[in-house]
Amino acid sequence: SSEYPTLREIEEAPPTAELRPNASSVGKEHSQLDEEEMGMSYDELSWYGTLRKVWNCGPVSMYTHLLQRWKKQHTPKIIAEKVQRFF
Repeated sequence: SSEYPTLREIEEAPPTAELRPNASSVGKEHSQLDEEEMGMSYDELSWYGTLRKVWNCGPVSMYTHLLQRWKKQHTPKIIAEKVQRFF
C-alpha cells in the first residue's frame, strides 16, 4: 500500500458509519466513529459475542466473567454498565 497513499489512508482510517453529515452545526465536527456510536470498543464487542454465543452467558454470568478479566482496568460498576448496555 506504500505505492498508493490513498489506499494506505483508507486502510488506517477508523471504522465509521458515515450516515450523517459530518458537521452537526456550523464549524463543529460530529464524530461518527463506530466505537463511539456503539458505546463499546471492538475488543469489548468481541468478548461480549464470545461470552454470549460460545459460552452461552446471560447478563449475570457475563458480568462475572468480565469482572475477573477487566478488574484492573474498570470498576465493577463500569463493567456492570457495559454489560447492561450490551443487553
